[in-house]
Amino acid sequence: MKLINGQGRAEYASIAYGKSTIGRSGCAAIACYNAMILSGRSMPFEEVIAYFEGLFKRGLGWLASGLLGASPLEMRLFLRKYKVPFRTVWSMRSLRKLLCSESVQQAGDRSERQPGGKPASGVLILTYWNKPVLKYGYHAVAVDCRCSGDAPAERQFTVYNRYNNSAGPERVADIGSLMEGDRRFIRAFFIPC
Repeated sequence: MKLINGQGRAEYASIAYGKSTIGRSGCAAIACYNAMILSGRSMPFEEVIAYFEGLFKRGLGWLASGLLGASPLEMRLFLRKYKVPFRTVWSMRSLRKLLCSESVQQAGDRSERQPGGKPASGVLILTYWNKPVLKYGYHAVAVDCRCSGDAPAERQFTVYNRYNNSAGPERVADIGSLMEGDRRFIRAFFIPC
């Protein structure tokens, strides 16, 4: 399975997705698909699309049955449906704390924080508003947060589908750099690996 970057690129942009296309509204589906691959749970992209379109037909998704894609609620339903253990992170502060100073132990359907030890290692689905005004929409990305060492300073994050035209993944040293400019954190889902 191939990780997806650049939803607006020709190979993905015109794929039908609910009442829209992957290029316009498919970031959540791409983030979930990439997260599944990164966490060792590969599945066809078409299956991910079909799952979200099924939710859109039931009236879920952002605006008019998915016209603007899937929301964090639908991403959470996706992870539960496929029995992926995850932890919902509700603030940027909590996310920084999780990724910089705590280890995570899997516990059934959820993850539990364990103070101290190595930083949490896993895969993240990160959602954020593009600007504080709703009309600019939101974006979702998958982030590989697996540790290369014990110290947070040794940490690198690999971000998939960061921009509409990304040709490949991008590495960042600080997870907060993804919130540059007017971007505002919505929610994240952390999958321990």
